[in-house]
Amino acid sequence: MDNLDRIYEDVKAELNYANERWGTEFDDKNTLNDWINYIGIYLGQAGSIGTPKEEQRVQMVKALGLCMSAINSFDRNDGWAPRHYEDKVAK
Repeated sequence: MDNLDRIYEDVKAELNYANERWGTEFDDKNTLNDWINYIGIYLGQAGSIGTPKEEQRVQMVKALGLCMSAINSFDRNDGWAPRHYEDKVAK
């Protein structure tokens, strides 16, 4: 197995875990801001000084899984869940 295969398998395992824990109904309520915040949390943890390299990789896999879940939710719903203020913003 080359390294990309390992990454795919790790991300797939993360997606399966997240789907069992949260499900698509929860995901579909997330706004773009929610997704960016969640992804940023994991990227921030990966980049924190003192985070062991093994944990950095785990956090990056989680962030990648969140990116894929966000795109999957976007595609499933033809867009993001609306933000509470979107109807008040001029388009």
